Amino acid sequence: MPRIRVYYGDENSDPKDFCKSCFPSEATATNKYKDISYDEEHPPYDETDYCCEICKKKLKEVDE
Repeated sequence: MPRIRVYYGDENSDPKDFCKSCFPSEATATNKYKDISYDEEHPPYDETDYCCEICKKKLKEVDE
């Protein structure tokens, strides 16, 4: 946790990463992004430069 993968009706998808504080409920994520896969696996955040989709904070191990 916390990543959501958004699907676009074809083979394209887009991962959305969130800090623990901003991670939306499954109902909220489905309402906003429509076709999703909730709580997807992700690389270790300490080894990446991913930022939260909402607050833009750099993600760290505590967000996993």
